[in-house]
Amino acid sequence: MMIDKIINNKYKILEKIGQGTFGCIYKAINTKTDQYVAIKIESIESELQLIKYETKVYQYLNTNSLKDRQIPNDVGIPTIKWYGKDNDNYYLVMPLLGKTIHHAAPYSLEKVCTIGKKILSLIEFIHYKDIVHRDIKPDNFLFSINSINSINSINSINSIDSDFEIIYIIDFGLCKIYKRDGIHIPEKTTKDIIGSITYASIHAHSCIELSCRDDIESFAYMLIYLYLGNLPWQKETNREKLILWKTHIKSLNKKLNNIIPEAFLKIIQYSRTLKFEDSVDYKFINSLLSC
Repeated sequence: MMIDKIINNKYKILEKIGQGTFGCIYKAINTKTDQYVAIKIESIESELQLIKYETKVYQYLNTNSLKDRQIPNDVGIPTIKWYGKDNDNYYLVMPLLGKTIHHAAPYSLEKVCTIGKKILSLIEFIHYKDIVHRDIKPDNFLFSINSINSINSINSINSIDSDFEIIYIIDFGLCKIYKRDGIHIPEKTTKDIIGSITYASIHAHSCIELSCRDDIESFAYMLIYLYLGNLPWQKETNREKLILWKTHIKSLNKKLNNIIPEAFLKIIQYSRTLKFEDSVDYKFINSLLSC
């Protein structure tokens, strides 16, 4: 039983708030400062040890030299408060964030484009740091606590001034470095699909190594979800049908009376024109989101 357990002599676990790809997430309080935190927990028996890997990624992304591109003010990457283990688990302690971006979906088209631009800047920053996320989906983008307080006071997320919102990206357990010393990793096949099957790119379904282009395709699917409140294939688990629907998404949209905004379809189309090692034209995508 994790509730009321004390971690590192100061973090008291209060309640379970989520389930990550490879571990549980709990809300806790620092008993010395009364500050709320989030703790990701992974069993010590896990052979993957993804929390240890994820900790290094967070630290790397939050370490900037003078030559590095800075993270924009209205988006963020959580900082690590503590990483450690005991006889049972590995622990990753981070600041407590708000709800995921999909908690109030569907949004207006204008709101989706506003959120999309912020998420795009996060993806661009991560790619700039030579990392491909490989699990872009609504669950991995959260508002800050302050954003949620603003949302609750106004009672409508669609009416909030975007200046009040800070969006954070989380869950780097599946991410991968795609460049080493400026050299792109080679294209190869993978043993199985990587990331969420619902938001996976066409290449992911074909078990082809993921690169920046695949983060962008998943990003476009996420925009569609935020606008519609679901995806046409949301509950589908048959991989062959998923591939068909995603491959022929333009035809699918016509059957659905063109409910998917053209801008989102263009992002998908653009991502599929990119070769494995191609750089992404973020400015072009950003221009498509000027809804």
